[in-house]
Amino acid sequence: SIICTLCQFDEIKKVKIFVNREDLKSNFGEGEIIPPMGRESVLMNSPSSVETQTEKFVTLYFTDKDGIKLYPETRKATMTDNSIEKTIITELIRGPVSDELERTLSQNAELISVETTENVCFVNFASDFMGGVESGSDAEKIILSMIF
Repeated sequence: SIICTLCQFDEIKKVKIFVNREDLKSNFGEGEIIPPMGRESVLMNSPSSVETQTEKFVTLYFTDKDGIKLYPETRKATMTDNSIEKTIITELIRGPVSDELERTLSQNAELISVETTENVCFVNFASDFMGGVESGSDAEKIILSMIF
């Protein structure tokens, strides 16, 4: 959902995820470093967004009840620190409005930083962004699969 949502803007082509300032790794932290990823690496349906002065209409992506596919949810969001990237992550943490969709990030996820450089958005979460789920658990696998 993070990748789909941030890459809807022309200035962001890819997203790089960090956890506690360290590269996110595959195989639940034991594998290779996950490179920056773009929309082409995610299964999705995609509408567009419209913007206003201090508020923007953004399309966020959340999972269905089965946690299999991502679905768009468009809403008006108030800009956070004049950063569309930070606004989007904040809205993703808030979760979906629709009862048909499920959140893809823990409501306790803490964003350390987010910035876009050379068309890659770098998103850095505190180490508890997984919501306190046990390493290697099915819950951890589901959360990581939602990011990709």
